[in-house]
Amino acid sequence: MIQINKPLDVIIKAAGKQKYSGGSLRFFTYLQTCDSPDGLLLYNLMTREFLLLDNVEAKSFRNIDTSNDSVRYLIENWFLVPTEFDDYLLYKQTDTVFRLLAVNDKSPLTTFVIYPTTDCNARCFYCFELACKRTNMTAETARDVADFILKKSCGKRVHIMWFGGEPLYNALAIDIISNRLNDAGLEFGAEMVSNGYLFDEALVKKACSEWKLKAIQITLDGTEQIYNKTKAYIYKDVSSPFIRVLDNIELLCNAGVKVKIRLNMDMYNYDDLKHLSTQLAERFSSYENCVVYVALLFENVGKCYTERTDEVKQILIKKQNEISEILNSYGMYRKSNLMIYRQVNQCMADNCKSTTILPDGSLGRCEHYTDGEYYGSIYNDAVDMSVIRKFRERSLKADKCRTCNLLTKCYTLKACPIAETHCDDIDKELKIDQVKKEMINSYDLFKKNKVKAQEEHEEETQFMS
Repeated sequence: MIQINKPLDVIIKAAGKQKYSGGSLRFFTYLQTCDSPDGLLLYNLMTREFLLLDNVEAKSFRNIDTSNDSVRYLIENWFLVPTEFDDYLLYKQTDTVFRLLAVNDKSPLTTFVIYPTTDCNARCFYCFELACKRTNMTAETARDVADFILKKSCGKRVHIMWFGGEPLYNALAIDIISNRLNDAGLEFGAEMVSNGYLFDEALVKKACSEWKLKAIQITLDGTEQIYNKTKAYIYKDVSSPFIRVLDNIELLCNAGVKVKIRLNMDMYNYDDLKHLSTQLAERFSSYENCVVYVALLFENVGKCYTERTDEVKQILIKKQNEISEILNSYGMYRKSNLMIYRQVNQCMADNCKSTTILPDGSLGRCEHYTDGEYYGSIYNDAVDMSVIRKFRERSLKADKCRTCNLLTKCYTLKACPIAETHCDDIDKELKIDQVKKEMINSYDLFKKNKVKAQEEHEEETQFMS
């Protein structure tokens, strides 16, 4: 048995080691298995322990042979439990302890999602902010935002996410905040969600040097004709926005910014995105700092819930996988590994170290709430704890979630406006497939690192001799 990742100490201390005194056993509910050429991979989603069993050990595990040393270890560490054991109760108990130790409302704020504006130069039909009020942050408010960051960060390095609307639609506010933080000597790094249209060579240079821009997400909806139609930019007398955005992506890549290109896919554009993925690969595959991924539009979430037939879902998943394989063949698809640490937060909404800052200085918990649900303001220290507690409250989609082995990765916040409200067999199959891919990717990385360490050891030994 090879331990690829150790269990989390805090979870093991909360759960304790399982003591077995006989009786029938079964596999732990929150366990995922995956076959590999070297044996059987086991991932405990509660403790985060990740193991490889050789073929002999795997056989003993499947047969639950309690005379085998590896099986006894697996019993002690919650991979196997008594038949009548309440797995969900154990998970809830360990999760409660974990969060009590991890959450500290007095921690400095270190992540700030800032809206320079809620306005945008595009009119995408699917935008969740279409009905929101369009406002810009004033120069005075921008200065006050910078002072708020300096005060609340307590001198610790901070991370800034520029969000919107289109952040570049009010670049002046970004200038003021960034320059004020630079002048104060505060260390910070930034990323941005943008359509990329308003960049040019000079602005990219400024973004890297003054705004400390490290990464950016840019969404593409298709090849030139479909992209231009979908984005529906407000400018009517310009050349192709599609060509301009691709040129700007190249400028950003050359400047060393990590560019994450998101391909929004639905029934209307999935064939076109296949062509786009090849086009992007031919142009950007040489850039290690450029990755592309595919996201399904209107996936049964929140207000965007739409009933999809099984047939349509299967088509979309197949097409999504086809595009991912094309990108993967060019080395552009973002491979994900297992989350080896226990996630304290679902997102920034329940993270005590994060906040959103709206154009008027209002403070919120979630970037998807721009017209309400504020818990405070940059202009005073009053905090509405009822709002903060609301965004920390968790919920199960259904009672059946208690016995789903993906529960620890799939919980939702009750107030989340875009949380999945439904999960059927196809959704679950897709999520399980993703976890298995992560297990294989993580094991491959483990093997590569092991080989590299061995080679370095051999080189050092030869040098010493």
